[in-house]
Amino acid sequence: MKYFAIVAITAVIGMAASVAQADTTLLAWETTNDQLYSVDTSVPDGTLIGGDNPSVIIAEIEFGGGVVYGSDTSDNTQLHLIDPDTGDIYETLTMTFPPEGNVITSMEFVDDVLYVGLTTEGGGTTYLSTVDLGSGLVSVVGSTGFDSPFGGLAYDGATMYGVSAGGAEGELFTVDLGSGFATSVGMVSVAGANVGLTALEFGDDGVLYALPNRSEGLAGHLLSIDPATAAGTDLGDTGYDGFVALTSPADEPTSVESSTWGRMKSQFK
Repeated sequence: MKYFAIVAITAVIGMAASVAQADTTLLAWETTNDQLYSVDTSVPDGTLIGGDNPSVIIAEIEFGGGVVYGSDTSDNTQLHLIDPDTGDIYETLTMTFPPEGNVITSMEFVDDVLYVGLTTEGGGTTYLSTVDLGSGLVSVVGSTGFDSPFGGLAYDGATMYGVSAGGAEGELFTVDLGSGFATSVGMVSVAGANVGLTALEFGDDGVLYALPNRSEGLAGHLLSIDPATAAGTDLGDTGYDGFVALTSPADEPTSVESSTWGRMKSQFK
């Protein structure tokens, strides 16, 4: 009986390990043709989902409530709602900014609250802020103390992380959700060399993923980042050096006050 019990326990442990190591899919925005892609992190090839979105420059995307939200830096007041199945923009929310900033460069849901990195066009201090998805009102939580835009935000269920962007050297931060203040974890490095980043996102496997800036030699590659040390690992070339933003389609808040379409879609997922 002990033998069979050991075999059964070993099998269960093996199954659990297999689930824990299951492949993760992310969504990526490609800025050259303004289209949405899926990325299999185990390969990590990008696969076109689609999108016919002229005259937009989307710097960041975030999934929630069955909707992919995209912040536009060609018209900074626009927050686009993108269908994750087609990549098409079907609705746009007009945002109202506070005096502290006028452009959003990073986004992350925590439960049903959309947190964003707010800064000024051309660069400046980043303020952790929130967006009311009903009215479009952007409200400041507090200054991060970092005088450059954030390229991405990522939340692991306990801690918010942010990463520098805007041509700055790659640096990983933790961000206090109460005050907005950012504390440096360290400079992001791959094989001993600093890498500037443009996107940050936790997958449903618990891994922190990132994209290098388009000016980097690793542009188009998918990276994993150790959230404790900021050490990066090159996971391979996605095949698209125009990828500028990442989000996890599994990272869906419990309730999102967004469009009627988004609420209806979330009920059928």
